[in-house]
Amino acid sequence: LALITDILFSGTIDSKIAARYSKAMQYVRLGQTGLKVSRLCLGCMSFGDPGRGFHPWILDEEASRPILRRAVEAGINFFDTSNNYASGTSEEVLG
Repeated sequence: LALITDILFSGTIDSKIAARYSKAMQYVRLGQTGLKVSRLCLGCMSFGDPGRGFHPWILDEEASRPILRRAVEAGINFFDTSNNYASGTSEEVLG
Protein backbone atom coordinates (compact mmCIF):
# COMPACT_ATOMS: atom_id res chain seq x y z
CA LEU A 1 0.00 0.00 0.00
CA ALA A 2 2.88 2.39 0.70
CA LEU A 3 4.11 2.00 -2.87
CA ILE A 4 0.69 2.88 -4.28
CA THR A 5 0.42 5.86 -1.92
CA ASP A 6 3.82 7.08 -3.14
CA ILE A 7 2.68 6.81 -6.74
CA LEU A 8 -0.58 8.63 -6.12
CA PHE A 9 0.69 11.50 -4.02
CA SER A 10 4.41 11.94 -4.64
CA GLY A 11 5.58 14.25 -7.37
CA THR A 12 8.88 12.36 -7.57
CA ILE A 13 7.81 9.03 -9.07
CA ASP A 14 8.05 8.89 -12.84
CA SER A 15 5.99 6.78 -15.21
CA LYS A 16 8.66 4.04 -15.57
CA ILE A 17 8.66 3.43 -11.83
CA ALA A 18 4.87 3.64 -11.75
CA ALA A 19 4.66 1.04 -14.52
CA ARG A 20 6.78 -1.33 -12.45
CA TYR A 21 4.48 -0.85 -9.45
CA SER A 22 1.35 -1.32 -11.57
CA LYS A 23 2.42 -4.92 -12.17
CA ALA A 24 1.83 -5.43 -8.46
CA MET A 25 -1.78 -4.21 -8.64
CA GLN A 26 -4.22 -6.97 -7.84
CA TYR A 27 -7.50 -7.31 -9.71
CA VAL A 28 -10.74 -9.03 -8.74
CA ARG A 29 -13.95 -9.84 -10.58
CA LEU A 30 -16.80 -7.40 -9.97
CA GLY A 31 -19.65 -9.63 -8.86
CA GLN A 32 -20.93 -11.90 -11.61
CA THR A 33 -20.13 -9.44 -14.40
CA GLY A 34 -16.76 -10.89 -15.36
CA LEU A 35 -15.32 -7.39 -15.27
CA LYS A 36 -11.87 -7.23 -13.64
CA VAL A 37 -11.31 -4.20 -11.41
CA SER A 38 -8.39 -3.13 -9.26
CA ARG A 39 -8.62 -4.04 -5.60
CA LEU A 40 -8.03 -0.37 -4.84
CA CYS A 41 -10.72 2.11 -5.77
CA LEU A 42 -9.98 5.82 -6.10
CA GLY A 43 -12.73 7.94 -4.60
CA CYS A 44 -13.41 10.99 -6.76
CA MET A 45 -15.49 13.11 -4.40
CA SER A 46 -12.59 15.57 -4.17
CA PHE A 47 -12.55 16.32 -7.90
CA GLY A 48 -14.76 18.75 -9.79
CA ASP A 49 -15.64 22.42 -10.01
CA PRO A 50 -15.04 24.03 -6.59
CA GLY A 51 -17.61 26.69 -7.42
CA ARG A 52 -20.37 24.12 -7.90
CA GLY A 53 -19.57 21.80 -5.00
CA PHE A 54 -20.60 21.69 -1.39
CA HIS A 55 -17.08 21.37 0.03
CA PRO A 56 -14.22 23.88 0.09
CA TRP A 57 -11.59 21.16 -0.53
CA ILE A 58 -12.72 20.17 -4.03
CA LEU A 59 -9.85 20.13 -6.54
CA ASP A 60 -10.42 21.59 -9.99
CA GLU A 61 -9.60 19.64 -13.15
CA GLU A 62 -6.04 20.93 -13.40
CA ALA A 63 -5.24 19.95 -9.81
CA SER A 64 -6.99 16.58 -10.21
CA ARG A 65 -5.11 15.46 -13.33
CA PRO A 66 -1.82 14.47 -11.63
CA ILE A 67 -3.66 12.33 -9.07
CA LEU A 68 -5.78 10.64 -11.73
CA ARG A 69 -2.74 10.08 -13.94
CA ARG A 70 -0.79 8.45 -11.12
CA ALA A 71 -3.75 6.26 -10.24
CA VAL A 72 -3.95 4.95 -13.80
CA GLU A 73 -0.18 4.48 -13.91
CA ALA A 74 -0.46 2.44 -10.71
CA GLY A 75 -3.00 0.16 -12.38
CA ILE A 76 -6.15 1.51 -10.77
CA ASN A 77 -9.15 1.11 -13.05
CA PHE A 78 -11.90 1.37 -10.43
CA PHE A 79 -13.14 4.89 -9.68
CA ASP A 80 -15.93 5.89 -7.32
CA THR A 81 -17.89 8.83 -8.63
CA SER A 82 -21.41 10.15 -8.40
CA ASN A 83 -23.57 12.72 -10.11
CA ASN A 84 -23.86 14.27 -6.64
CA TYR A 85 -20.12 14.90 -6.16
CA ALA A 86 -19.57 18.62 -6.81
CA SER A 87 -22.96 18.78 -8.55
CA GLY A 88 -21.87 16.23 -11.14
CA THR A 89 -18.62 17.93 -12.10
CA SER A 90 -16.58 15.08 -10.59
CA GLU A 91 -17.84 12.91 -13.45
CA GLU A 92 -16.92 15.62 -15.95
CA VAL A 93 -13.34 15.73 -14.65
CA LEU A 94 -13.07 11.96 -14.67
CA GLY A 95 -14.34 11.79 -18.22
